[in-house]
Amino acid sequence: MIVQRLLSRMRQGLPNTLLITAGMSAAGLISGLIVARTLGPEGRGQFASIVLCPTMLATFGELGLGMAFAYFAGKNRESIPGLWTLAWVVSLLIGGVVSLAGVVILPSQLVLSELALVELRWNLLTVPIIMLAGYLGYLLLGAGCLVEFNLVRASSGICYLFGVAAVAFIGDSDIRLFTVAFILAQLVGCVLAIVFCVSRLHPTWHWNPQLFKPIFVYGAKTYASSLMAQANLRLDQLIMTIVVSPTQLGIYVVAVAFAGMLNPVYGAVATVVLPRVTQSPSRLLGGKVAIRHLWLMFFGSVPLTIVLCVMMPMLLPLLFGSDYQLSVLPAQVLVIAAFFQGCVTILGNSLRGLGSPGKTAISEGTGLVVTIGLLFALLPTWGITGAAIASLTAYSVVALIQTIFLLDISDLDGPDLWPPKGFSYSRLRGER
Repeated sequence: MIVQRLLSRMRQGLPNTLLITAGMSAAGLISGLIVARTLGPEGRGQFASIVLCPTMLATFGELGLGMAFAYFAGKNRESIPGLWTLAWVVSLLIGGVVSLAGVVILPSQLVLSELALVELRWNLLTVPIIMLAGYLGYLLLGAGCLVEFNLVRASSGICYLFGVAAVAFIGDSDIRLFTVAFILAQLVGCVLAIVFCVSRLHPTWHWNPQLFKPIFVYGAKTYASSLMAQANLRLDQLIMTIVVSPTQLGIYVVAVAFAGMLNPVYGAVATVVLPRVTQSPSRLLGGKVAIRHLWLMFFGSVPLTIVLCVMMPMLLPLLFGSDYQLSVLPAQVLVIAAFFQGCVTILGNSLRGLGSPGKTAISEGTGLVVTIGLLFALLPTWGITGAAIASLTAYSVVALIQTIFLLDISDLDGPDLWPPKGFSYSRLRGER
């Protein structure tokens, strides 16, 4: 009985999302550790480019339709057959075009070995697969299948972990086997999304042109902000693939991976805040819910951030090896930057829940400009530490702008910015 009650609670809300997100983060960190120790700094940098390109292209080709699929699936279950069909068509058509463009253009723009270029071309073929898994995952989320949505999110990362662990176990440091592990992981995630959709939603094939306009209009409203958010998140590494050596990029990638240890906390809170703000009876109450979730994140993450910064000089070389000693200072800066990035994700979803996705796009666009300017200003003299400082500055600026927008939209005053008496997670649950 106790186990059943625990499982029932874990099927919804923050606990389930936090658990799955923590598992994803742990899998990513361990995978990065294995690849870094197996390939070394230069090989890790080359493999980072191979993996980064298809994921960035999938984000670029997604067109903001994932959130649109979730929204319309939640509003009207009868639209699921049309959404299911459209997800397949868009993934294969647009994803295929984006994948082909990447195969033709990117190899001539990146400084990679001949072997790495071959593996890059293979990896780029996963773009339609990544897009389809994402679309179907959002269908599950919109239909209220939160556990299945979280499992789809986690499956690729966990399978990738097993894949790279197997490659390391057999003692082969060939970059081709790590590429195979990445491709198989994306296939597993996509297949799982298909299985869950078929078993839970029972979709039929239905071509419904009436869905096109509302779906693409809604998607366009979220596309700009999500695209710029992803650019802010990945632009430093993308520019570094062109500006710095693979060795420096490999060292920076390790710093980014280690600094993201608290991302599960930020991601879980951001996931649950969206429906809670959306369902609030007024913008004022929605703003209060957003502020309280920010305080929840603050109390849960700031002490851990301080501990990580202090322990970084010992922990990072211990885990990744002495070759990554130069990752310590950038990682310390990026741990602090991750806190502000967490604020940005929570504030951004709160603004979307309040019906103002355009405000999120404005703030993310400003952050993107700051990121680009600081990267080109700081990289030549400060190297990878300069890239970390650029990220910290950009996320801080975006968080400040979004906070101002939230206060303006919600008409919050000074007392509303402080945690109320008796503040706790259980109180937040009651305000959904």
